[in-house]
Amino acid sequence: MPRWLLAALLPALLFIAAPLPAEEAYALDSEDVLQVVVLNHPEISVDSLTVLADGYIDYPIAGRIMARGLTPAQLEQTITEGLKKELRNPKVTVIVKMPRPRRVYVSGGVGQAGIVDWKEGWRLSEAIAAAGGLKIPPEMAGATILRVGQDPIVINLEDVYVKADPKANIPVFPGDSISIHSRTYQIFVTGQVNTPGAYELPIGKGVREAVALAGGLKQTAAPTRAYVQRGETKLPVDLHRLLELGDQSQDFALQDGDGLHVPESRDHVAILGHVVNPGFYPLVETERMTVAQLVARAGGGDRDAKLHEVTLQRAKGGLVTTTVINVRAIIERGELQRDAVLEPSDIVLVPGKRRRTPRNVLGDMYGLGVLRSLLTGF
Repeated sequence: MPRWLLAALLPALLFIAAPLPAEEAYALDSEDVLQVVVLNHPEISVDSLTVLADGYIDYPIAGRIMARGLTPAQLEQTITEGLKKELRNPKVTVIVKMPRPRRVYVSGGVGQAGIVDWKEGWRLSEAIAAAGGLKIPPEMAGATILRVGQDPIVINLEDVYVKADPKANIPVFPGDSISIHSRTYQIFVTGQVNTPGAYELPIGKGVREAVALAGGLKQTAAPTRAYVQRGETKLPVDLHRLLELGDQSQDFALQDGDGLHVPESRDHVAILGHVVNPGFYPLVETERMTVAQLVARAGGGDRDAKLHEVTLQRAKGGLVTTTVINVRAIIERGELQRDAVLEPSDIVLVPGKRRRTPRNVLGDMYGLGVLRSLLTGF
């Protein structure tokens, strides 16, 4: 043979001589349909033999054989050994005539619970999608995967769908049973929130999320005096520090049956005299309200108001102190240093231009006493 021809054919000859890569061995299981041929013995050859639900087959002469987990080649050897009881040197061939359906079982919070046909390369999210998708918000959903020979695998589906963590979206295999369940606790939010009631809170979430579910705090809330009722135990939580100042030390995971209560602020101040809307005003504990701000909230002074002689009366330790506040200087000239921060039960008086008489003074003193008793009893 010419050398040039040999050189041309050598790569092809090497390719033909190289062994084909071995396919991954197929392990038999229930519902596989087999064809078993015994050379020169058609009477005991079987054209269609189904592996039973318990993994066994019944074969002439050889008897009952456990096929589950064996490869076709291993089953050939097992049947051969069984036939040697009556046949000399039997030659057995096992062919998988019809592979079993490769199924995954999905139950619980999906659109169409039941059996789905497994596809090569499937991950958890794809099996769930084949079963109609989640019926539970992913933040509140979990999956438990039962796999033969292994401990149950528990997956937080928030990691799969929200955080897109590939480690959580694990591969799924034929025979897996996937149960979708709710990962929530029932908690209760009461008091000064916009929508009090019972809520499903994702496991591991805490006070901040509970307040958000309840629509946030009302203006009348006393956030520094909130607490969580857990059985017989009351756990204080400062919602002002948590929500406004970002103090995470005030947050903690809630448990099933916990109740978050936000009490009402009972603190009030009063403003009387020559303002448009005199009366009682709530003192929000997380706000810093001053005398000038209270006058503005009350609609400002009327045309007879003497805003440069506004008085602040404060009762503390059995004593009543009176301070004159020049609100006009604060408003018109920005002299903020003249202002005063209000405290619960303070009384602000805006005088008018009328002439003061003994009767006026006695009437005012009586009215202030009644007013103060109303404030402290609010």
